[in-house]
Amino acid sequence: MVVYGIILVVLTATQFFGQVVKSLRTKSTRDLSWWTFIITFVISALWVMFGLWRNAGEIIVANAIVNISCIAILATKYSIERPKIDAQLIFSSPARITIAILAVGVAVLAIGAIVAPSLREILGWVTVALNVSQLIPQAVKSLVTKSTRDLSWWTFIQIFVISIMWALYGVWNGL
Repeated sequence: MVVYGIILVVLTATQFFGQVVKSLRTKSTRDLSWWTFIITFVISALWVMFGLWRNAGEIIVANAIVNISCIAILATKYSIERPKIDAQLIFSSPARITIAILAVGVAVLAIGAIVAPSLREILGWVTVALNVSQLIPQAVKSLVTKSTRDLSWWTFIQIFVISIMWALYGVWNGL
């Protein structure tokens, strides 16, 4: 079980390395969804909090590295695309307003969970929900644009394998 855990932590920590390398090498990020990597950054930050609460160094390290990878992807995407950041754009549709409200809600819940440990279970379920849905924005973008040229296949295969391995880990540990 220890070797399995080590493999799982290494795979989790390195899951976006393929995407970082591909984005830097090709200087193209057009097909990458901003939201997928923003959501993944938030999820990993929440997992780091969970690791701190549980005193689980492996969870902290793996997810801190995922955060660094997400920052690298987002920074690369920003430097290549140079998008205009418009606060009015955030509130230009009901979907964007809902996303903004949910983001503020998760932030408030995370801060509340620091102060009130009773909120940690709720935060855990929110994290699970985000985790399960994190690739939906990428899937939608790929379907709309009909392009996956800038995506690293290795990254998404690795995420698929990691998901199965974490599920098995949970079953074996009775979680």
